[in-house]
Amino acid sequence: MTVKPLNIAIMGCEHCHIRGNTALLASRPDLNVVGVWGRDSDYAASVAQRLDATWWQNPDELSGVDLALITSDTRDHKMLLEAISGKARAVHMDKPLGVNAADARDVAKLAARYGELFAVGFFLRINPLFADMRARIGAGEIGRLRHLSITFGHT
Repeated sequence: MTVKPLNIAIMGCEHCHIRGNTALLASRPDLNVVGVWGRDSDYAASVAQRLDATWWQNPDELSGVDLALITSDTRDHKMLLEAISGKARAVHMDKPLGVNAADARDVAKLAARYGELFAVGFFLRINPLFADMRARIGAGEIGRLRHLSITFGHT
C-alpha cells in the first residue's frame, strides 16, 4: 500500500528551528513541503528552493495542507493563524505564543481549533524546582506523575 506524502507549509523562516526543520524535511521522502513564506523574502525563497517548494510572497497564498509549521517571528503568530484558518488540518507553532499576555491569549484561542495545546519546556530541565521534583518522584515521595501542566511567561 502506498502512503500519500504529508503536505506541509512553512509559515515563517525566522525561528532558530528553521534550519533543523529544513534539513529534516529535505531528508524525508514521505513529507512534501508545498510552500514557504517568511518576512525575509530572499531567505524564504532560498528555503523554498532547497525544498523544491513554492515561495509565497503573502501567507494568504497557502491553500489546503495537512500541516502548517509556524516558525515565524512571534509578532506574526496571530496574523499567520488568521491567514491559514480553514487551510491547514494541523498546526505546529514554535514558542512563545505572543509578544505579551493579551496577544498570547488571542493566539491560543486561534490555535485551540487545532486540538491539544502543549509546550515542551526544554530549558526548564535545569530549573531547580524541576530537578527537585524529579528527585522526589525518583525517591517515591510523590508517586507516579501522570500529567503536569505548568504556566510560565516571558517578561
